[in-house]
Amino acid sequence: MSKDLSSWDTCEAEELQTLGRQLRQKERAQASNVTTRRLLAGGAVAVLMIFSITGIQGMLTPDSITCSECAAGFVAYAQHLEGTELMASGQAGSMERHLAECPLCLEKFDAKYPGLLPTAVNTAALGFVSLFLIFSNHSSSNQRS
Repeated sequence: MSKDLSSWDTCEAEELQTLGRQLRQKERAQASNVTTRRLLAGGAVAVLMIFSITGIQGMLTPDSITCSECAAGFVAYAQHLEGTELMASGQAGSMERHLAECPLCLEKFDAKYPGLLPTAVNTAALGFVSLFLIFSNHSSSNQRS
């Protein structure tokens, strides 16, 4: 089966170049769309990584502090734990919660003030044990009366 090539119209001048340019423009637009989608996906991954590192819970808690605020309070908190300078209880609580939730800040604090935090944690634990013993003795003495 042979085609009759004589029935085909001839191309106008530069028609093939125009079609080639249009095809290349479409290919560039598609490549640009793929690149844009990849950049958006990469940005979303980066945001998720930042949230996982800094902790979403800390951002949702109204009295939470950021890592930079925590680092800025290292000296005051260390003095508070040593008993040389007392912080407001809200500030000390925010520092304590942040250090308990953020391993990066905890590591930095412990490197700057080695051994200070476990002592404070042990003291706090002893305080809770003391309170428990006081209340358990109080409740058992009330039962005897």
